[in-house]
Amino acid sequence: MATGRTHRPATRSRGIPEATVARLPLYLRALTGLSERSVPTVSSEELAAAAGVNSAKLRKDFSYLGSYGTRGVGYDVEYLVYQISRELGLTQDWPVVIVGIGNLGAALANYGGFASRGFRVAALIDADPAMAGKPVAGIPVQHSDERERSSATTASPSASSRPPPVPPSPSATVSWPPVSRPS
Repeated sequence: MATGRTHRPATRSRGIPEATVARLPLYLRALTGLSERSVPTVSSEELAAAAGVNSAKLRKDFSYLGSYGTRGVGYDVEYLVYQISRELGLTQDWPVVIVGIGNLGAALANYGGFASRGFRVAALIDADPAMAGKPVAGIPVQHSDERERSSATTASPSASSRPPPVPPSPSATVSWPPVSRPS
C-alpha cells in the first residue's frame, strides 16, 4: 500500500548512512590490528572477513568516505586508519569532565586509553568536600559547588552557551560533546 512517502535511510550531515557510521569502528578495530602486525595493504575481502561483514558492503561503506582502494592492490592500511579515525572524530582533542571521583571515577581518570582516542581529561568534579583539591591522575579534584561558582562568574563570550551545572552524582559519569565529524 503506497503512503506517498519515500523511505530514505538515516544519514549524517555529509550523507553517510547511520548504519555505515555504526560499522566504522569495526573496520577501524580490524585495521588497527593489521597495522600493529605491520601489514601495509589489505584487500576488501580480507578486511571484510576481519570486520565480520561482506566485501560488497565494505566497499559500499568506503565509497561514502571517498576512494581509498586500488583495484588489484587493496587499501593502504595506515591511510585508511587515519581516514576512518578522522570521520569518527578521533583525530581531534575532546575535553572530558569526570563527575564523581569514587572508585570508578578515579579508575576512569587514570585510564590511559582515553588519550590515545583523543579524549583529554580536562577536569574532575566531586560532591564530597574531602576530595576537593586532592590530585587524581595529576588533576586536582574540584568540588561541585566550586565548579558551579567558577562557571557562573567566568566572564567570557561563551559563558551563556555553557551547559547548566551538573548535579552531584553518587556514581561516576563521563561527559563530552556529542561526536561530530570535522568539516
